[in-house]
Amino acid sequence: MTDKLARIRADLPAVERIAFLNTGTCGPLPARAAAAMAAVTGQEYSEGRASTKRFQQMRLDGQAVRALFGELLHVAPETIAVTGHTTEGMNIVSYGFNWQPGDEVVTTTLEHEAGLFPLYFIARRYGITIRYADIGLGEDPLPAIEAAFTPRTRLVSVSHVSYSSGVCLPLAEIVTAAHARGVPVLADGAQAAGVFDLDLAGLGVDFYALPGQKWLCGPEGTGALYVSPARWDTLEPTYAGFTAVAEQDWRGGYTLAPGALRYESGTKYPATMAGLRASLDWFLHDVGPEWAYARIASLSARARRMLEGLAGVRILTPASRQASLINFLPVGWSPARMAGLVDALTERGFIIRSIPHVPYCVRVSCGFYNTEAEIDGLGTALADLLAAGPEAIAIPEWAAAYGLSDEPVW
Repeated sequence: MTDKLARIRADLPAVERIAFLNTGTCGPLPARAAAAMAAVTGQEYSEGRASTKRFQQMRLDGQAVRALFGELLHVAPETIAVTGHTTEGMNIVSYGFNWQPGDEVVTTTLEHEAGLFPLYFIARRYGITIRYADIGLGEDPLPAIEAAFTPRTRLVSVSHVSYSSGVCLPLAEIVTAAHARGVPVLADGAQAAGVFDLDLAGLGVDFYALPGQKWLCGPEGTGALYVSPARWDTLEPTYAGFTAVAEQDWRGGYTLAPGALRYESGTKYPATMAGLRASLDWFLHDVGPEWAYARIASLSARARRMLEGLAGVRILTPASRQASLINFLPVGWSPARMAGLVDALTERGFIIRSIPHVPYCVRVSCGFYNTEAEIDGLGTALADLLAAGPEAIAIPEWAAAYGLSDEPVW
């Protein structure tokens, strides 16, 4: 282990307890973020929550968070709205158009609920049509996406990296195809932010929603939405709160806040904002994005090689489009037993996750803080459990309550 990796792991106490290979859900919290959150909470408890000093600090933390996200994404801070999570960003954009009956949205068959559910709701509310591009596991998605366009298409909403298959979609090419038809693109960046370099201005994407709690190791309940300056005048704010308006006359006259600030809904919890600021600063200036991206790529490649060497495993993530997520199927296992496999691995000291819907599978997601030994150890544990077979694995109570089938997935 290098000195740098040892120092980074020392900043993440949780990784010393267990091999954390589920960064695609949440990353471990850095010590300085936990300390920042505790300091704010302690101050609130002992000094109260209504001082001028406190509100000034909240304003400064918000400004710092927007600037740090801007640095991460290679965009200006004024293009960033601070949100509670990726889902909030997807909702803000999905509801921000003046939809008319018969308008259409293009999405894919590999989306997360955070992107799909807002589309379901606006389809019901406004009478729009959702067109699903069937892209399989995402090996060659562009033809199907282009075929889904019609003259009524008004938005493309896609994941940059699919959480359910692990495929990294060619976002720049999707943006080019959409813009050629005058259609804006909304990207769900939940599984991309902090995994590889994101130059949003270079990609040309119109809207990009991302979380704070995954590879950026921020607290839960944090995220951001990038809105291209070219779209500020056409995307209406979904929420009405004090941050959305710069001036108003108390009689209905108002001026929207400048930039993406107009898309924020109000006060964020000060402790999580302080924690997010600390996490982003740590990732950008202590860990270093270039080092983190290279390490994630190296560990993900190692994990793929490990899985390829296991009998009875089919990898679903296309090799040519892999980012960090590696989704795989234990052949002949049911969704319920796959959930049990995750629990059995946790008992052996390895946290991964299962995907409880099509394509039913199990997922490994490496962080920059993982070690090669953890990847190899996961391989050994998986080999033992796979050799024992699905019948040796107990079905978790939650899986039964969720209605997961015990019929094998072939």
